[in-house]
Amino acid sequence: MDADARTAPGTRRSPFECKVAMLVEAASGLSVRLDHRLRLPGRREDRFDLYLPEPAPGLLIDLDPEWTHSRPGSLERDTAKTAAALAAGLGMERIRSRGLPPVPVHDLAHHEAGPGVNPEDWAEAVGVVLRRRGLSWRQLTPAEVTAALTKGAQLWERVVAGPEVSAVDVASHLEEEFVANLSRCFSSFRRC
Repeated sequence: MDADARTAPGTRRSPFECKVAMLVEAASGLSVRLDHRLRLPGRREDRFDLYLPEPAPGLLIDLDPEWTHSRPGSLERDTAKTAAALAAGLGMERIRSRGLPPVPVHDLAHHEAGPGVNPEDWAEAVGVVLRRRGLSWRQLTPAEVTAALTKGAQLWERVVAGPEVSAVDVASHLEEEFVANLSRCFSSFRRC
């Protein structure tokens, strides 16, 4: 399995999705949210890989790499989720790995990327979707690509690490003591 194919514990984000999102933000200038969750009519909560809230009403994008969407039942799940999003009047696009069958939903354009999970290839496929919708997209310089991929890797590290927890978060009843100890002089450790 490719290193970018992992997902973080407790979330379905992967380093691949984090990197694609940061490349899309850099090339489009739009805000991108990862792992967007919605409860659509008649369904349990669905998650969408990318959500671009602007321009309103927003755009949901699912990335369908082969390593997660070639499993038995995947096409049926992808079809039901996409149909529910479109029936709810939401903007929805899917980008599927080359070789996967198209999602059979009326009026859904078929977009492809890959093979593999190269974030630059998949971000460029998102760019095609955005340009077709009249949104801006520009070619990134090599330095901008590197910066976006670095930002995506750092985002992934934060996702895996989880929230930062301080001593006060764990033992809030000791907060006064923690603050007092910051200014307290311990002669064996430093000069007073």
